[in-house]
Amino acid sequence: PIVSATEAGEGNVLLVNAWHPLPEDYRPAALVNLYEQRHSFLLASSEIWLESIRPGLKESSVVKYGNIIKVHLLPYFSGMNVVDITSADILAFCNSLLQCSGKGGAALASKTIADIMTVLKAIYRFTSEKNGYENAIRDWPSVSQTHQPLRILSLPEQNRLSLYL
Repeated sequence: PIVSATEAGEGNVLLVNAWHPLPEDYRPAALVNLYEQRHSFLLASSEIWLESIRPGLKESSVVKYGNIIKVHLLPYFSGMNVVDITSADILAFCNSLLQCSGKGGAALASKTIADIMTVLKAIYRFTSEKNGYENAIRDWPSVSQTHQPLRILSLPEQNRLSLYL
């Protein structure tokens, strides 16, 4: 797990940034550069991206993005280097989301899938720019969001509702 300096120990990833500075007396047993560890690259990239945008977000948005990373992105892309992800990988991931079911076995909403793809795209672009890689994926699949027409209550339904209220 990713932890603060006070919780750091064997097997944990230490997140150091403006909100989680290292104490003056902190001496780690060993330092590991996550960008050199291929299996941790997506995790490191997503955490660094999330911390970089945190100041401009509401806490609920940070939680939502964190959940998208933990529930959808990391399980699917585990072991992959962000810069090795191809257009085919993105399309396969998008298709898997369309086949995926959420809570209660219901299909994921198109808005949820679009949000997941937006987070993945942001992490991909952030990582590419920060590390000087060419942004190789140009055509990202789009998920069309269908809008249900609003149902207008009939006059008897409106009267019944007003009696209830």
